[in-house]
Amino acid sequence: MITWISGQIVSFVTPWKRSIVVVVVVVVASVAAAVVVFVVVVANHKNIIESSSYWKSRLTLEFQIRLNLDCLVQDSDANARNRRHWHRIGNY
Repeated sequence: MITWISGQIVSFVTPWKRSIVVVVVVVVASVAAAVVVFVVVVANHKNIIESSSYWKSRLTLEFQIRLNLDCLVQDSDANARNRRHWHRIGNY
């Protein structure tokens, strides 16, 4: 489609202006392609950032849960030791 349009434009233009028209069409097409690539890269980069922050929050949440569970286990171990200790003292 673009080549057909540029062909029609070139056929209506005098020969000495054809090179200018071809250069303008090539530059416009290159800029349009660069804009599309830039938009795709920026959108993909945003998705990468969002997904990485999602996984960071998941890992942080998992770490917090494990830390809390670890503290609970340590507390229950300490309570069991204290009960044994006071039980021994009470038996004396």
